[in-house]
Amino acid sequence: MVKEKIIKLFNRNKSSDLFQFILHSKNYVSANIFGKGLAFISIPIFTRLLIPADYGILAIFLSFIGLFSIIFDMGVRGSILRYYYEDNNDFDSFLGTNLIFVLGWATVIAIISILLKSTLIKFFNIPFALLVLGATIGLLNVIFQYYSAYLEASKQSKTVRNLNATRSVILLAFAITITVLLTDNRYYGKAIANLIASIIFFIICLKPLLNLSRFSFQTKHIKYSLVFGIPVVFHLLSGRILTDFDRIIINQLLGNKDAGLYSFAYNVGMIQNLISMGMLSAWTPMFYAKLNKQRHGEISKLASKYARLVYILAFSLILFSRELVVLLADIKYHKAFKIVPIIIISYVFFYLYTMYVEFAFYYKKTYMIAIFSIIAGTINVGLNYLLIPKYGYQVAAWTTLISYAVLLILHYCNVRFIIKPKWFTRLKVFLPNFFIMILFVFLYVILEEKIHKIYIIFGIKLILLSILIFIYFSGWIKNYFPRL
Repeated sequence: MVKEKIIKLFNRNKSSDLFQFILHSKNYVSANIFGKGLAFISIPIFTRLLIPADYGILAIFLSFIGLFSIIFDMGVRGSILRYYYEDNNDFDSFLGTNLIFVLGWATVIAIISILLKSTLIKFFNIPFALLVLGATIGLLNVIFQYYSAYLEASKQSKTVRNLNATRSVILLAFAITITVLLTDNRYYGKAIANLIASIIFFIICLKPLLNLSRFSFQTKHIKYSLVFGIPVVFHLLSGRILTDFDRIIINQLLGNKDAGLYSFAYNVGMIQNLISMGMLSAWTPMFYAKLNKQRHGEISKLASKYARLVYILAFSLILFSRELVVLLADIKYHKAFKIVPIIIISYVFFYLYTMYVEFAFYYKKTYMIAIFSIIAGTINVGLNYLLIPKYGYQVAAWTTLISYAVLLILHYCNVRFIIKPKWFTRLKVFLPNFFIMILFVFLYVILEEKIHKIYIIFGIKLILLSILIFIYFSGWIKNYFPRL
């Protein structure tokens, strides 16, 4: 009887925005978990196979891949996602033109990189062989990202999930095997595994991408991509500055070991980002569709609900961050746990500011995105170079939080005072519940300092979490789940 009522309830609500959002969020979140998140799941393995110094070198290598992927891409991935929603019938020509463009651009970047070899080695402070591997992987990943952009735009979230899951399993299997076989410089294990996985999925994604493309080079398509994409490149590079340059600077100023400890803490905190990014991937097409139909009230209500989901997940991670660190890593990494909550809150700010970035993408006013990202990135780099020598690697978590908070303020002002749409989501939709979460965090910190019995603290965690869930979702639950 109960089962039948649950089925009826599902059928009644399955076409609603909430269920559609959860459906695609589930696929994108799982894609992130298997794509980027499997790297997190593998933390217990690699923190035991690698010493902190090797872990630090590996973190810089992965940052280098991220930087070069953005440079090779030139913002075309975002333009593919946006152009798909244009009322044009030449998406195949747009795709083909951009594939030709990226091939030529990659050749230019390769030549420049060879000329700047010494500078790159000095700046990143890792072996040149790793830089070559990283650049190669970054280029191969562009094809994977272009195909993923098409799949996201066409709402094929299951395919995205399956591709990422398969790629991650292959990567992890090769990474563990090669790392175990190596006796020295074990960071090469994951680097070589990344190359193998990138080659495999370059081949897998290239064929369907070629089938979708028509190779008639048209300058209007390049112009569209560059006008839309170049500001995005600066935005993404500045984002990389926020997420990666702190560990690069720590590696420069304090060495591989501290870079490894910070990178470990960051990887734990990145659980929040994986979940948020999965939710944003599901939110974007829904946001565009509703804004096209001017369903403004629905957007605000949904944005508030999804933000509360982000907050409750963040609070849960903060409550159990110590346990996560102990579970995931060897004892030599445990002292890094104190900065994990700060990193988690940083990613909450990241989620909030991207909600306003969506308006800039929708109205094709992306130039300010680049400017604001450069401002935040400059603040981050400046604070890191100023404060890390004085206060150690831990302060980098605080500089990241400050930078993301600045981005939220700037992007909100951009929408309100520069883009000036007829309607946009106000801060009052997000901030009251955010401050409630922060209040609960402070309350937990105070109680933890005064109470030292583990079982009492555990009970307090469950009570605080339950109260916050009730505050956030009691009305929502009643709305979507009436009496069975």
